[in-house]
Amino acid sequence: MKLDAVLLWVHGGGWQHVDNVDVSVFERLGMTVKHAKYRLAPHHVWPAQLDDVRAEARAAREAGKPLVLAGNSSGAHLALHVGLRGVDEPGDVAAVLAFQAPVDPVSPDWPQPLGPRSSWTKLLGRVPAADDPETIASGVLPHVGGSTPVLVVHAFDDAIIPPSQAVRLADALIAAGHPTHVTITDGGHTDFDPGRADIAGTIARFLSVRLGGTN
Repeated sequence: MKLDAVLLWVHGGGWQHVDNVDVSVFERLGMTVKHAKYRLAPHHVWPAQLDDVRAEARAAREAGKPLVLAGNSSGAHLALHVGLRGVDEPGDVAAVLAFQAPVDPVSPDWPQPLGPRSSWTKLLGRVPAADDPETIASGVLPHVGGSTPVLVVHAFDDAIIPPSQAVRLADALIAAGHPTHVTITDGGHTDFDPGRADIAGTIARFLSVRLGGTN
């Protein structure tokens, strides 16, 4: 199958460093793969990362080709923000693939309290608080709404980002009308491999349905 589309991959790493992942699975599907760069916490705080990924998405676009955003972990958080809110306007991203995304900084399901050393704190420049508008805006759930298709994939034994974050995301997306595909699969956070047979198959099926493709 060949998908004549551009995929912008947004790396993970707790918003603080670059976590490299082999994303050749997308190249094997015929996609043009580009990699986003963004300023890192704690030296640069939110929304610098959002601004950078949006600029990277704008530069990645190619005439006549759908633009897809994808990312893992903190990169999935950023891909969702740009994909759901749009590069220039809502709906101008063809699809989002979110792998092990943290989506709600004030959810009670985090395995450890979000104190001064947490990745969310480093991103925001302060400890997340439910009564802080910037904390709420940094989450993904307030920004759902529209028709952008989303693939949500999470590992069942993820001890860093609980899979309940994926469930919360999927519930919000479906309620808001997004075409949504959800897979909770085996493994932990650091085991993530988009080229693993089951995950690669899920990716191919989702993109084939949402983008179409030629053999």
